[in-house]
Amino acid sequence: MKKSFAVAVAVAACASILVSCATQKAAVESPSVPAAPAPMGVDLPSLAEHYGTYFKIGTCVEPSQLRGPESGLLLRHFNSITAENAMKPQYMAPEAGKYFFDDADELVAFAQAHNVAIRGHTLVWHQQNAAWMFKDEKGAPVSKAVLLARLKDYIATVVGRYKGKVYAWDVVNEVVNVSGLRKSDWSDIAGEEFIEKAFAYAH
Repeated sequence: MKKSFAVAVAVAACASILVSCATQKAAVESPSVPAAPAPMGVDLPSLAEHYGTYFKIGTCVEPSQLRGPESGLLLRHFNSITAENAMKPQYMAPEAGKYFFDDADELVAFAQAHNVAIRGHTLVWHQQNAAWMFKDEKGAPVSKAVLLARLKDYIATVVGRYKGKVYAWDVVNEVVNVSGLRKSDWSDIAGEEFIEKAFAYAH
C-alpha cells in the first residue's frame, strides 16, 4: 500500500514537467536570478524503475529543461523523452535548403549520455510545418510531385541524421479528426497520398 501511494505521489510530482510541455518556450537565463529549488519528486520511488519491465515511461521536453533542476526529476522518473518542438519541421527546416539541428542534437546527446531512449516528433503534421515546402518562388502552391519530392528529401535528411539514435518516429501526426482526413496543406495538395509516402520515405 505504501509503495503504491509513493508511486501515485511520484506521478503527481511529474505533472509539473508534463504540463509545462504544452506551452513552454526556452527562457533566457539570468545570472542575477537565484537558482530554482529542486523539483518535488526526486526523492520518491522511480516510475521508470517501477514500470520499466513493462513499458517505457516518457515525457516531452524542451532543451532548456535539460539544463535546469527539472533534469533531475526527468532522469529519476523517465526512461524515454520526446522532443516537444525541436524536431518539428518549422524548427528543423525554417528555410528551403537550411536546417537547424542544434536543439535536436542537444536532446539526442542528452539521451545518449544518460541512457534514455528518445522518440522523434514529428515528421508530418497539420501545423508547425516548414511553410516553404508548400509554395513556389512566386508564393503559389506547388504541385503534388514537387511537394512529395521535398518531403522525401526532408525525411531522408532528418531521419538519416539520427538513425541509430532515435528509436522511433511519429511519422504522420494527428492526420485524422472526427470527420475523417484532417484538412491541411498536405491534403490540399497531395490528397491522402502524402500519408503512405511519408511512411515509405521514413522506413
